[in-house]
Amino acid sequence: MLPPRPVPGWGRALVVLLFLFQLHAHAEVGTFCASEREQALKAARRIDREWPLFGHGDIPSVYIRALGERLAQSTAQGRVIPWHFQVVRDRAANAYWIGGGFIYITEGALNLVQTESEIAAILAHEMGHQLAGHLCQAPPTLWESFWSLMGDWSTPESGREVHKQGVGSLTQVIDMAKELEADRLAVQILDLAGYDPRAVLTVARRLPAGDGFHRLRDQRRIRALEDLLVGYPSRSEKDSKGSKELQRVKRELASQ
Repeated sequence: MLPPRPVPGWGRALVVLLFLFQLHAHAEVGTFCASEREQALKAARRIDREWPLFGHGDIPSVYIRALGERLAQSTAQGRVIPWHFQVVRDRAANAYWIGGGFIYITEGALNLVQTESEIAAILAHEMGHQLAGHLCQAPPTLWESFWSLMGDWSTPESGREVHKQGVGSLTQVIDMAKELEADRLAVQILDLAGYDPRAVLTVARRLPAGDGFHRLRDQRRIRALEDLLVGYPSRSEKDSKGSKELQRVKRELASQ
């Protein structure tokens, strides 16, 4: 069930204050679940071996790392998590979180977006999984699994959906309830960081239909985001510098 709709004025301010209080409480008791960091490092080493990644100093990597760190500074808990942002050489639009602050985003996602708020929305969604402690809620057999931006919305709304599929030697596990929670946190992260919260919905609507992309276009998720964003007016881009940097990244990807 979705939380009460945010409203303009004091109601919206209260929502933000409650969000900050919850994140501060998480930071007080600890950053990670038991064994999360260790298991995330194991998964990261496997990804380093199996996935084609951009180098640490490559233009897309530098851009995404700076943007991720900028978003992290907007929350109390986000500032204490050792985040790791990497770009995958994959033209399919996707993003992954494997726990321990490790987030991966594909070059396809960078090509999909049109504004910095939109790429920030993708990162904020994955960060939302970490801030919500979703590995803490998962059974032990899923420690090396990860949640993707690409949710599976085929189960009736009354049921709790869990979808699995293989990505390399890792297992991708997608829980509809957790995806919606990550959306809610992403909207709040964007708002606190000064980006357009409605970018989460914009990205979801832009994804093309068809295998591998249709899940985020599911109307149930679109409706949930529309309800969630009531009271959040569209916001112009935070600054022209971010837009110029994104276009520079796009040109770099196009030249390869």
